[in-house]
Amino acid sequence: MPLEHSGLVKGKQWVQNHTVQKDGKTLSFEFGIVHPTKLVFPVDAHWPKTKYEELLEVRKLPFSDEREETDKIKLKEIIKDFSAKAESVYKKYINSGITLNFACIYIPSDSLHHEVNSYMTDNKELFISEVHRKYKVSFMGPSTFSAYCDALMLGFSSLEVDQRAKNFQKYVDQFKSLIIKNLDEVVKHNNKVIAATNSSSEILKTSEKLKSEMDKVEQALKEIDQ
Repeated sequence: MPLEHSGLVKGKQWVQNHTVQKDGKTLSFEFGIVHPTKLVFPVDAHWPKTKYEELLEVRKLPFSDEREETDKIKLKEIIKDFSAKAESVYKKYINSGITLNFACIYIPSDSLHHEVNSYMTDNKELFISEVHRKYKVSFMGPSTFSAYCDALMLGFSSLEVDQRAKNFQKYVDQFKSLIIKNLDEVVKHNNKVIAATNSSSEILKTSEKLKSEMDKVEQALKEIDQ
């Protein structure tokens, strides 16, 4: 499985033979890419090697109607095999409530992946469209899976940058909150100081009046004595 060489971090961004328990359910993943929500995007490899080799052997034969008919039969067997795999992936993973609502089947051969992706059903519908509609499953070969992992790498990097930005903003908001709180305390303290100063001024004025009145009383007493 190319996940090992994808650049994604094993155990964090992708898992292998991983078991998850949720709501009394236990689910084991062959491979899975871990979404930021912690849900897993299931990835199962499927490689009907013998059947594909038989198809390639048929295509080496000289052209004939019989060869063409055998070719169609062999290819149809492979398509049925992938259809059964897609159905099993759907039943095992997508209906579990533990994974994302779509999955991937990895085909370790670009040529076979091309065969599967270009196959038309008897209803004149692309096989991959039918599978995606019925089972929410996509097929990826080595090239497409590698490109997908590259896109995921960019996505994860963007998320990490965004998370760092959010963390930084969180600290800025906390610092701003502390500054505002401190300013409120300073204002309260200053108001108390102003109130105390005003109170002191009033007391001083009253004292000065009292002294002035006492001086008048003393003067009046002196005049009486004289």
